[in-house]
Amino acid sequence: MPKIGLDVGGVIITSGTSNRGDTSFDKGQHLNKPAVRGAVEAVQHLVEAYGVARVFIISKCGEATEAKTREWLWHHSFYSKTGFDPDNLNFCRTREAKTPIAVGLELTHFVDDRSDVLGYMSGHVPNRYLFGPQSSDVLTASATDCIHVPDWETCLRLLMKA
Repeated sequence: MPKIGLDVGGVIITSGTSNRGDTSFDKGQHLNKPAVRGAVEAVQHLVEAYGVARVFIISKCGEATEAKTREWLWHHSFYSKTGFDPDNLNFCRTREAKTPIAVGLELTHFVDDRSDVLGYMSGHVPNRYLFGPQSSDVLTASATDCIHVPDWETCLRLLMKA
């Protein structure tokens, strides 16, 4: 049975930043940031299908963004809507640091909107999904190594076959 890891910025919470893939919150407006379309429902389906102990979040961010992300998740009732366990929420300070966390959790699948993160996981997490719209050069560089999923509908369809 799969163990699934998810990124936050650009996968669960819209990123809307020049550093694509990192959650960016405007001063005083972080609770107004919308969820990625279909993300909350998809996480709910994953938790229902595979169990709360098999779905994780791993996010790279600084301490201030970590605090705002935690607040956003509570404010938007993410845990009650999805059944996601807050104890399965993991933060790290570098993109490379996601890999040892994923390995420690024995993840079989990971969804991220950054091809570099998925590249670090190559050889460690067998099923990696590059989420969201990507430029053609990113798709070309990662097409042989990851599965591109443009939206949650596509991603969920593949994850439910796992």
